[in-house]
Amino acid sequence: MTAAATALSAALLLAVAGPSLLGRAGRAGVLGPGAMLGLWTLATAAWLLTGAAMVVLLAAEVMGPGLKGFVTACVTLLQAVRANDAATWAAVLGPAAALAAARFAWVTLRRGRDAARWRRDHRRGLTAGARRRTVGGRRVWLVDADRPHAYCVPGTGVVVTSGALDALSSRQMRAVLAHEQAHLRGRHHLLVAWARLLDAAFPGVPLLRAAAREVPVLVEWAADDRAARTVGAA
Repeated sequence: MTAAATALSAALLLAVAGPSLLGRAGRAGVLGPGAMLGLWTLATAAWLLTGAAMVVLLAAEVMGPGLKGFVTACVTLLQAVRANDAATWAAVLGPAAALAAARFAWVTLRRGRDAARWRRDHRRGLTAGARRRTVGGRRVWLVDADRPHAYCVPGTGVVVTSGALDALSSRQMRAVLAHEQAHLRGRHHLLVAWARLLDAAFPGVPLLRAAAREVPVLVEWAADDRAARTVGAA
């Protein structure tokens, strides 16, 4: 059980110490928002992979060379536990791993379904009530609304209100559009969804809770960086 215990220790260390280490890296100011965004995403992925590795190693050590597949492992796990004297590990980690995997799958399916429905309904609303227009050299959806607002929808594009056109200069509007295009090109919605998905699936993990808080901020900074390089910092 040494390998499984090592993986478990690594997952716990990353979960507890990760936020502090990443926070220090961010405060040092050496790395830009894009690099910090990559580090947070990598840390959460490493935590999940380490947990998965722990489960695989535990199953392999319990089952030994007879591990031929997941179905076989489920059927013969109890006999293998007795043969390898690993009742304590399997009794604790086995059900916990199964519950964690089931919760992760359920939250993923539910959130994916809700996001797809929202994007579909939103596009229908834009098709019915907005019009396509070229602004600052980019094609956008223009919505007649007094409130100055601009945002992007994956698979649909950038949405701008008429209030934003009235309130902003042409250069300011180009900066806003560059910001929104940076979100789309960088697939920022996937990074934010990933952080929030893990936090929802595994509540109470310090690393995941911090990532769900930091990643949405970092994607905005990264998009600002891109807009500043495109249009100018002013």
